[in-house]
Amino acid sequence: MVRLTHLQMGWLWDSRPRVPEWFERIQARPSFKAGIGDWLNEKYLPLMAEKGSEAAEAARDGGLGTAPHPSRRPLSRRPPQDEEFFLTRSFLPPQAFSS
Repeated sequence: MVRLTHLQMGWLWDSRPRVPEWFERIQARPSFKAGIGDWLNEKYLPLMAEKGSEAAEAARDGGLGTAPHPSRRPLSRRPPQDEEFFLTRSFLPPQAFSS
């Protein structure tokens, strides 16, 4: 939410009146300052505001691009090419596949 706020996208939760109240309470916590506030790079905020305003305008107009949402893209039905192909794209170590 912090990033969205910096990108001028706070309007996304305008229809949810309790969200801004919750966010204000979160920002008042000491842990927010330690975990988020102390790590912000202030020199990027003007750029984020500028680019965010441009994106917000496009989002409100419904013109954020023509690519379908990832959940609406067809899934690939191709099986892995071979064991090496599969192993290089797996989270499991190669020994998990040895007999």
